[in-house]
Amino acid sequence: FEFRSRLSSAMDTEDGDASPEHLGQEDARACGSVSDADNSDVKPLPAPDVIQKVQFHEQPPMWLMFDFMTSEEIDYLLAKAEPKWERAQVHRAVIRDPAKYRSYAGGSSGKTTDVDTPFTATVGESRTAFMCVLGMPDPIVERIQARVSAVTGFPPEHVEALNMARYEPGQYFKEHHDGAFRPVTVFVYLSDLADDDEGGETVFPYIGKAIRPRKGMAVMWNNRKPSGEEDELMRHEAQAPTKSIKFGLNCFVNEKPRQVVYVTKTGEILGSGPAGRYAG
Repeated sequence: FEFRSRLSSAMDTEDGDASPEHLGQEDARACGSVSDADNSDVKPLPAPDVIQKVQFHEQPPMWLMFDFMTSEEIDYLLAKAEPKWERAQVHRAVIRDPAKYRSYAGGSSGKTTDVDTPFTATVGESRTAFMCVLGMPDPIVERIQARVSAVTGFPPEHVEALNMARYEPGQYFKEHHDGAFRPVTVFVYLSDLADDDEGGETVFPYIGKAIRPRKGMAVMWNNRKPSGEEDELMRHEAQAPTKSIKFGLNCFVNEKPRQVVYVTKTGEILGSGPAGRYAG
């Protein structure tokens, strides 16, 4: 696909008035198709051949990308996730470092320690949605990871396993940060909201921005400052939809190449596998 980037001053409101209906109105229609001939089990699915990247906030920088995914790709991922939805959890996983084990703490802090701690996953009230981590190998999943790599400038192996989210009316994810160990986040909206839905926005309270979902559109932001420190201005929340079911796709870019940690449902670590291959 072709990748275009530009700064849109009309969408950048430094006074903090970021009305959701003013975001996502421009269109960069993609009409190409990509065949996955190397996998006979997957029918050819159209993919965007032009992605327009629009910067709507300068500091910290944020971008919108229209038609980041096609409806056919979205339908494919939703069907793949359908039997696997689970209540969202806050995870801690031990990931091998060449010199030592590091514990990557999920949730609100995203901070790392050098302590070899066991894998844990807990359900809390900070997030009440459902989630599904997409398994590999899968040509469509890999295609989207490559797309995230292209728009962020990071190698494909730094794109984590794609993490889908489903918010039913009343479900939310309270204010949190994705972690300084994730330099960039790309979040893709996989559904629209009903016109009369009074919630469902992604809100960045410290920069006065609220983004209303639009199917196929992605929002991208940096999680840390140029110094490498966590940028607290990028704390955000997923507000609960009031009438719609909202679907989204978290595409996290990690500071380290991905390496799998295989675990059982009880949290027992079975060992690690090669980069780019995920269980499930």
